[in-house]
Amino acid sequence: MLHPKAPPEGFAKVHVDAGVRRGRGGAAAAVCRDDRGTYLGSSSLVVCGVDDPAALEAIACREALALAQDLNLHQVVIASDAKQVVNKINTSSKGAYGAIISEIKAYSSL
Repeated sequence: MLHPKAPPEGFAKVHVDAGVRRGRGGAAAAVCRDDRGTYLGSSSLVVCGVDDPAALEAIACREALALAQDLNLHQVVIASDAKQVVNKINTSSKGAYGAIISEIKAYSSL
């Protein structure tokens, strides 16, 4: 039986998340599974000097697209718990991490 939040058949799902240590920086991670839950790959970044949680979540979304490209995946769903970041990506908003959002939009069109 498939998990109720499984991606559509033929799609991979990349879960992203980020963590912050104030004054030090943070990390962004992406984990990819296929529609049956089989692990396909993962990626993580340590980002020194960036301690804004929303910026790190946006970096994690960008990392998800890079991972999908590395895995040669063309049908991908990205899952994030950062509602603010997801809304900014969906509306192409700019702001403190607007450059990251622009890069996400450019990559997602590929």
